[in-house]
Amino acid sequence: MPARASQRGAPRRLWARGLCALIVAGCAAHPAPRAESASLPIESSPSSDATPSPGSKPDPTVARTFGWLSLAVGAESAIVATVTSVMMIEDKSTRDSNCNAEKVCSSNGFNANVQIGSLTAWNAGAYGLAVLGLGLGSYLLLTHPLQRHATVSLGPSGMSLAGSF
Repeated sequence: MPARASQRGAPRRLWARGLCALIVAGCAAHPAPRAESASLPIESSPSSDATPSPGSKPDPTVARTFGWLSLAVGAESAIVATVTSVMMIEDKSTRDSNCNAEKVCSSNGFNANVQIGSLTAWNAGAYGLAVLGLGLGSYLLLTHPLQRHATVSLGPSGMSLAGSF
């Protein structure tokens, strides 16, 4: 009995660790405030909270981070969808060869039919998540480009290239 209880607790511990990892990853995406900016007095007005100032531009790195994350989840979901599709095709072949026209099946055909039923929801969910992740990731990456600039300077000592890439 004690071994079985520890086996049931293992998924809960794994789930809790995964949740903590997601929380830490979410905090890592936001840099800590600088000390000098934390000590400045903040004046707020109702209009300044709703709209950003005309000279400021939103930072595209957060949206791009979520874009890459969405693309990764979408790609992994596409792999799961492909694997479950191949498994379902294989099970369908097994079912067709072990069942007759009256739908009387041997034990292998029956097991293949049960396996197809259990994979259907996973397959549909994986395809849906793949479409959502790839679409959202592509949208975020395409609509939030990085601001890149380069400066080339030529002087008596030679030529230099500087900028952010």
